Amino acid sequence: MTYKGKKVKSAPVKSGQFKLTQSFKGYGTFQLKNGRKVLTTIQPQQYATPKVKVISAERTTKGIRYTFAGPRAATLKIAQNGRTIKTLKTTGTTTKVFISNTQIKNSTRGLTVTQRVADKKTSQIVKLPPLKANIKQVTNF
Repeated sequence: MTYKGKKVKSAPVKSGQFKLTQSFKGYGTFQLKNGRKVLTTIQPQQYATPKVKVISAERTTKGIRYTFAGPRAATLKIAQNGRTIKTLKTTGTTTKVFISNTQIKNSTRGLTVTQRVADKKTSQIVKLPPLKANIKQVTNF
């Protein structure tokens, strides 16, 4: 097996079946090989949750409202400088979240969001934009 083009592990094959467990970091492509012949390629979309899409962000004097797009039944985790602020389950493809100023200590610096679907790796981190009061940002990133 190779990961990002580098050999990481070998496994014995019996009757055309094998079992392989490999811990890894990142979101690279795996290739299963028999010698030099590539048997199959496993893309990150097959084993990882897709990134969260931020549709809009609005800052008021009381807090921030975010609208996210993503898969149903995912777990969204919003953090600030590595500390989890809010965790919630999505029920539809779009989710609205309100974070009060007391939760973020009145600063929008260092806010990130990830999502996770059952039986898949957590998505890549998305950095949320810092906003000033009474600003609304509509975007798709």
